[in-house]
Amino acid sequence: SVGAVFCLQPFVPDVLRDVRILVLGGRQLAAMERRHANDWRHNVARGACALPYSSTREERDLAERAAAVLGAEFCGVDLLVTRHAGPIVLEVNGVPGWRAIRRVTGVDVAVELIRFLL
Repeated sequence: SVGAVFCLQPFVPDVLRDVRILVLGGRQLAAMERRHANDWRHNVARGACALPYSSTREERDLAERAAAVLGAEFCGVDLLVTRHAGPIVLEVNGVPGWRAIRRVTGVDVAVELIRFLL
């Protein structure tokens, strides 16, 4: 017993980019691409850089549908855009960090959350 939770997922070999889309109230709020030079995990907290990104209609639709299926009013949907399968959902995060996405998009996520709640 290690007292931990393990998550297993298949390796996706033909990834072109890693995209985070913030969804608020069923609609895309902001999007960014994440890249890491030395790690296959493109997590900003692990040293990846965040870049502005214009999502495609297919990516927005997929992120918005993923949020809707889970009933998430606010979430970060992580997509892997692949060469052969197109975008696939990697994760839906109900407590996404937004510092990096704010920095690269200029979207004030806190203000948008407050507006949504009001």
